[in-house]
Amino acid sequence: MIRFLAPALLLAAEGCTPHIRPEQTAIMDLVERQITLPRGAKPLTAYARAYAETSKDRVSALYFRPDAEFSSCRGAKAGGPSNGQIVLLCPPPEGMQAGERRWLDNSQSLPSASDGGCAYVDVEFNIPAKKVVLAQCHGDG
Repeated sequence: MIRFLAPALLLAAEGCTPHIRPEQTAIMDLVERQITLPRGAKPLTAYARAYAETSKDRVSALYFRPDAEFSSCRGAKAGGPSNGQIVLLCPPPEGMQAGERRWLDNSQSLPSASDGGCAYVDVEFNIPAKKVVLAQCHGDG
């Protein structure tokens, strides 16, 4: 019985946590070792960090300070399960908390924000150059 139960538990646990490949973890680690956050930004650990490959040469990320109110979660969920705003606007486990990072399946799933100052930081990483090429705060819309 135990022999059959262990694989079932592993499969159940795997469905609850996104699978991150070693090369994705390596890219996130490299970005986070290299990045110099812009003036006005908080320390890296204050941000939830969502990454996605946007082309064969580029990884984009949005670093954001999670909203303690989570007031827009219902609206985000209305947009469907691939709506990146769920990661941004909903409480964990669907949404993210400060210090957490995720690799999203595609760039369309990245959360988006059009203002908010340094509560949001856009990050771009050039894969062949292994270099952070952008780290900037949003404007104040």
